[in-house]
Amino acid sequence: MAVAKKDQALIVTVSPHIRNDETVSRIMWTVSLSLLPAFVSGVYFFGPRALYVTALCIIGSFFSEWLVEKMTG
Repeated sequence: MAVAKKDQALIVTVSPHIRNDETVSRIMWTVSLSLLPAFVSGVYFFGPRALYVTALCIIGSFFSEWLVEKMTG
């Protein structure tokens, strides 16, 4: 096992460590678009009830995000 030298300092940086021109917003839009085929097939195979469940999940996520923002300021 290697022993670290005492004069070497640990460098701590904020993520992301890999730099890229792509933003988090753009990545999340790509993720959302990639989930569309699964959503469409879910509605096709399971009917409008899948649409209802998905809508409730989206509304719940918006509400919880709003609530956390209100609580934390």
